[in-house]
Amino acid sequence: MLKHVKIWYLYLIYVLTHKYYVLIACWKTGIEWRGLVHDLSKFRPREFLPYSVYFYSTWNGKVRYESKPTNTNSLPYDRAWQSHKNSNKHHWQYWVTINDKGEVAAIPMPISSVLEMVCDWYGAGRAQENPLSTREWFESKKDSLILHTTTVSRVYWALHILEERMSS
Repeated sequence: MLKHVKIWYLYLIYVLTHKYYVLIACWKTGIEWRGLVHDLSKFRPREFLPYSVYFYSTWNGKVRYESKPTNTNSLPYDRAWQSHKNSNKHHWQYWVTINDKGEVAAIPMPISSVLEMVCDWYGAGRAQENPLSTREWFESKKDSLILHTTTVSRVYWALHILEERMSS
């Protein structure tokens, strides 16, 4: 039981740190409410418990991923991630659709969701002590993200807004 308490504690500290940085970024970009309610689903047991075990079972105090993994062979984690991305419109995966033929297409994300997504990337980078800027992170990952061309334009706009407002 003590092992689980430590894992839960470490994950709670990470989530709160992440939410703190996202809140700051959301506040500065004018989407204050989105910053307050950001990732509240992570506190639900169906997300919190599998995430804490998956990311902190090594007890090293660091999140063990650079981006969300898929096909982890951890059914609890995979279900938690499915729940999280389908409950939070700031995840680009929320806006990806698959038709009956298995074809994948991206739907344009609303501006408010794009802004929160970019603030989320900023908050994750800060909480994980990633040396890349949010723009550098996006540039290194953009080819693996399934984004509508309109969304890509909005991401660059949101990155500009974030950089401008975080520097002032």
